[in-house]
Amino acid sequence: MSKVQRLGPLSTLALALAIVLPAEGRAQDHPYTEGSVWQVTYVKTAPGHFEDYLRDLAGGWKRVNDAAIEAGHVLSYRILAAPAANPGDWDLMLLVEVPNMAALDDGFAKFDPIVAQVFGSLPESQQATVRRSELREILGDKVAREITLK
Repeated sequence: MSKVQRLGPLSTLALALAIVLPAEGRAQDHPYTEGSVWQVTYVKTAPGHFEDYLRDLAGGWKRVNDAAIEAGHVLSYRILAAPAANPGDWDLMLLVEVPNMAALDDGFAKFDPIVAQVFGSLPESQQATVRRSELREILGDKVAREITLK
């Protein structure tokens, strides 16, 4: 006989509810509140192409994000620039803020029409991505949740 079977039906239900339902006191123990979600991309620009890449971002990337804000898919976006700490380090960080993790669901359905509108078609967008690879290298991506201390 398992430990759960020995507990009895009411004890098993109480245990299940304690595991599944957050305790009111437990939620208050966190020293922070959860906020929006950020898609973070780390970029290393090719030597001599920093300004060229920023011009490229000012075109398509900015227009896609502006349209996504209008459509309600994106809250904001930012770019951070920093000198690379070593030869393999990033020098640009691209940040796109969405309301929550669920906002990342169905990304193609949300963004393909916007991308096609900005670039003319999805194949044209893909060609722009290939050309962009001469200007930069994507070192990695992360999804991070913003937290606010209480």
